[in-house]
Amino acid sequence: MFAINLLFFMRLLLIVFFGIFSSIPVFAQPGCPEVFAGNDTLVPCTNSCLDLVAKPFRVGETTSYTVESIPYNPPFPFTAGTPLFIGIDDIWSSIQPLPFPFCYFGGAYNQVVVGTNGVLTFDVTQANNYCAWAFNASLPSNTLFPNTIYGAYHDIDPSICGQIAVQVSGNAPCRTFVFNFSNVCHFSCNNLQTTQQIVLYETTNIIEVYIQNKPTCATWNSGNALIGIQDASATNAVVPPNRNTGPWTAANEAWRFVPNGAPTYQVSWFEGGNPIGQGDTVTVCPNTQTTYTAQVVYTRCDGSQITVTDDVVVDLVGSPAVPTANLPVCEGDTLRLQSNSSGPGFVWVGPSNFSSLAANPMLEGVGQGNAGMYAVTITDTAGCVSTGYVWVTVNPLPRPGFSFVQPLCEGSPANLTDTSSFSGPGQISSYSWLINGANGYNDVSSLQEPSFLNLPAGTFQVQLILTTDSGCVDTLSRLGLISENPQAYFGYESLCFKENVYQDSTQGGTPPYSLAWDWNNDGITDTTVQSFSYVHPQSSGQQVMLTVTDSLGCRSDTLIDVMVMESVDDPLMPNVLHLNPSISGNNCWNFESFAPGFNRCIDYDLWIYNRWGVLVFSTENTSLNPDLNCLRCFCGQTNNQTTLSTGTYFYILKGKGEFGEGIELQGQLMIME
Repeated sequence: MFAINLLFFMRLLLIVFFGIFSSIPVFAQPGCPEVFAGNDTLVPCTNSCLDLVAKPFRVGETTSYTVESIPYNPPFPFTAGTPLFIGIDDIWSSIQPLPFPFCYFGGAYNQVVVGTNGVLTFDVTQANNYCAWAFNASLPSNTLFPNTIYGAYHDIDPSICGQIAVQVSGNAPCRTFVFNFSNVCHFSCNNLQTTQQIVLYETTNIIEVYIQNKPTCATWNSGNALIGIQDASATNAVVPPNRNTGPWTAANEAWRFVPNGAPTYQVSWFEGGNPIGQGDTVTVCPNTQTTYTAQVVYTRCDGSQITVTDDVVVDLVGSPAVPTANLPVCEGDTLRLQSNSSGPGFVWVGPSNFSSLAANPMLEGVGQGNAGMYAVTITDTAGCVSTGYVWVTVNPLPRPGFSFVQPLCEGSPANLTDTSSFSGPGQISSYSWLINGANGYNDVSSLQEPSFLNLPAGTFQVQLILTTDSGCVDTLSRLGLISENPQAYFGYESLCFKENVYQDSTQGGTPPYSLAWDWNNDGITDTTVQSFSYVHPQSSGQQVMLTVTDSLGCRSDTLIDVMVMESVDDPLMPNVLHLNPSISGNNCWNFESFAPGFNRCIDYDLWIYNRWGVLVFSTENTSLNPDLNCLRCFCGQTNNQTTLSTGTYFYILKGKGEFGEGIELQGQLMIME
């Protein structure tokens, strides 16, 4: 039962699909033999009887005609066909063969002749003759062409402009003969042009006239024009309202001449190949899903027959099952199927062997294997069974992905590279980025590959939310780290004139550090050690640059304007030396105290004599081995550390100054307690 109903539904889908696409007219042919059996129908199982009504294309013998206005929808381009009458005016064509018999006012014809002035005749004796343009009679009239179709007849001149062409189009049993006029000039009024079309249909013998544009040349032949048909005796004619001979104008109009003699068709109904009735209407009472066929047999004027058919499907239902679902759904969602009935019986079937007896079943975490047709068969309280269908599409999720350089250094931009993917159908419609960092930092972006600036040191989280054009969403979050930059710093001390000693004192970042010193700020690395001394070329305007890179590649620079010793002062020798350690001051002669840089920078010798001229102490200093810690200072003792008595002493100091000049100092010294 379920397979049958599913096949029925698929058949309905195909009918709809092909019905839609076969009904799209590029250039439709409305005069063909056809029948419409009606739309597929659902009927209650408790009262299944209904009337089926066929709608054939109704035509009769060509003993008489009716004319009706039809929608303006030319079935063929006005420029189609084989051109005739090139450079010629007012003439009938040669005989034009018809590949099918065409009946006209009781006669059967397989040849026609067409004229330059908008006429088509079955009187082939007119071939290649003069086609008269002057007329003022109205149909019917023996002064007008007999056995002729006028559509529209007026004096036009293809030798001036435009094209007249004929063609045979289509396939049996509905071929057509098309007589086209495209932008053909009016005689005398060459600025006016006519575009029109005459179509003859096989089997039905329908005649159609399409007028795209037919203006009026009032100054020639009184502006007369004519649309109509006339028999061979010129006593019977059919003319549309207001289109007999006269000065009228038309645009975007169409007329159909329909044979309305004794019907030339017969309607029959069949079930499974078995006849069940004659005529347009038949009553049927199916007890299961049934296909009925409407058949129409058309008898052509040459005695041959053409058969056309159309099917209609009748199915039985209680309350028609019309299931729904919470569509659209995405991968991972919960699919909720819903019936529209209280049952009591439900049977659901679907893709991946799905089945359920629940009224409204649910499937959690659906994937592509759950996409497809779901059918529910409902048995109602009256015992009627109906089946309905719902098509479920499971839209795929996007796959978010991104990368960024790690670690990032403080102050570096966080450049995010999108590595997301989506298999479709459709596309990713939006990117939503959210970044949260240390110290309350946060920012957002809708770019595909954003760049976030000025992130503080510490951890941060990046979240990417992808949304597809079908509304499916997926999210990815990742942690990252902004590394603290090292703080480049150094200290220095003046050694001598123009010479400083430098010591790295960088902190922070992630040790160990790589150092790059530029001791004259010329952009060139001069050394990479932690400590060094450097003699500057001058004492003013000196700058030292230190660039520090830690183990993570994070960098810091510092540039310091440094002070350089300009000169070394000669020592100022004190007159008193106190031996009492409790008295602060000059208990030792430390020349660094009296003349900073003296000990470091100058070579000298010092002699101390008592008042009898006896040498009691001597010392020396060299710039290569300076006495920086006052180990050789005079502190009131002899060289062998014997304390001298208080009293008067004499000193002599000899050395060389900053520029090599000699230094010699001498004087008295009092040693006191």
